[in-house]
Parts: sequence; C-alpha cells; structure tokens
Amino acid sequence: MKFTIYGKNMHVSEGLKEALRKKFEKFDRYFGQETEVYATFSKEKNFQMLEITIPMGKTILRAEEKSEDMAGSIEAVVDTKPEPGSPGLNSTTQW
Repeated sequence: MKFTIYGKNMHVSEGLKEALRKKFEKFDRYFGQETEVYATFSKEKNFQMLEITIPMGKTILRAEEKSEDMAGSIEAVVDTKPEPGSPGLNSTTQW
C-alpha cells in the first residue's frame, strides 16, 4: 500500500508513520501494493484524531477515531468493527 500521511495542527513523527504502516500490514492480503491510503493525524482540544481514507474505484473506505493519545487512535482505527451509523470504518459510494 502507498501511504500519504498528513499532520493537521501537528508534526507527524517517523515513529507515528511507522506505527501506522505496521498496523496496516495485516491488510496487505486484501489490498494491492498500488492501493493508496490517505492518513490525517490531527489534534482537537484534548483529543488526538486519526482519519483514514482508502479510495477503491467507486467506493471509498473511511475510518475516523479520536482518543487521548495517538497510539490509541491508530489502534482504534485498525481494530474497529463497524456498526450501522457508527463513526468507525464505513463505506461510502462516490458519485
């Protein structure tokens, strides 16, 4: 997978980038090496947020989580099981 990593209102360290890539290794069997993953790390008041967007043709996979630390946000984004109407991983049709 190809990662494009942004930091909004913060600097993204190499350690955070590596932690994200390592967590996403378990998805390698589902996505090709050409799959693009857009990650945005940000700070919002007392929370650390991570937004992930994976465009796949006419479908967009999106996950967003916030926690008190960035490691918790990474963990939550990767391990969240979606429920209808939840802010976890969901699929949106691109029009």
